[in-house]
Amino acid sequence: MRMQHIRAMARKEWWHLFRDPRSLALILLMPTMLLFLFGYAIRLDITEAPIGVLQESRDALTNEIVSHLDASHAFEVTHHFTSRKQLRHAIQYGEVWGAIVIPASFTRDMLDGKAQLQLITDGVDANTARLIRNYSQAMVNDYLLQRGMKPPVQLEDRTWFNEAKESRIAIVPGVIAIVMAVIGALMTSLTIAREMEQGNLVMLRTTALTRGEFLIGKLFPYFIIGLADLAVAILAAVYVFDVPLRGSLWELVLVSSLF
Repeated sequence: MRMQHIRAMARKEWWHLFRDPRSLALILLMPTMLLFLFGYAIRLDITEAPIGVLQESRDALTNEIVSHLDASHAFEVTHHFTSRKQLRHAIQYGEVWGAIVIPASFTRDMLDGKAQLQLITDGVDANTARLIRNYSQAMVNDYLLQRGMKPPVQLEDRTWFNEAKESRIAIVPGVIAIVMAVIGALMTSLTIAREMEQGNLVMLRTTALTRGEFLIGKLFPYFIIGLADLAVAILAAVYVFDVPLRGSLWELVLVSSLF
């Protein structure tokens, strides 16, 4: 295997890339576009979800619970219902994603330690319904703890590696790996197909190039461009999506290069 053959093949591939601006733009822009698309489109948490409240009991305690829900970043209380008919209509027509019903005996039952709240969610989006249930339960329990009351079950949890439990911190790194894999496979397959269509592979067989020299020289430019795409993706993840970069950057680059 001779380096001059590999350099000649790599130089030829660089020339092809720079003479084909569409392929070059595809290689450089598609990873960033896909990262932004999936990074912003795929969210497993909710913010300012519209919910409604039906207070069959209106007193200081229930008003504080409603205010606590409305003050959170997850919910926005947009409807205050006066009847279950209004509640049913709002959920049916998508005006709210969920509704909390506070029964008339809530405060009295709270003192007896057997209070219950009813949560009604729109099951069309099962994932959102599950998130609303989990968020609302956590917020009600948090409010009760702040008032010195004990919720039915007090669970103390600790999350490692994603303390804020934000979905983007879990999703964006995985999206980077998927995008880099797709781009690498796409571009190498396109360049081989282009050589076949143009008949260059037949001509290359008549040269002194070995298979190893051909593959290394062919893939080397895309390897360098892949590292450049990786750098752009890491910068976007850290400075746009606020994903913390912990550990060794060089180890990340090394493992990504092998990948």
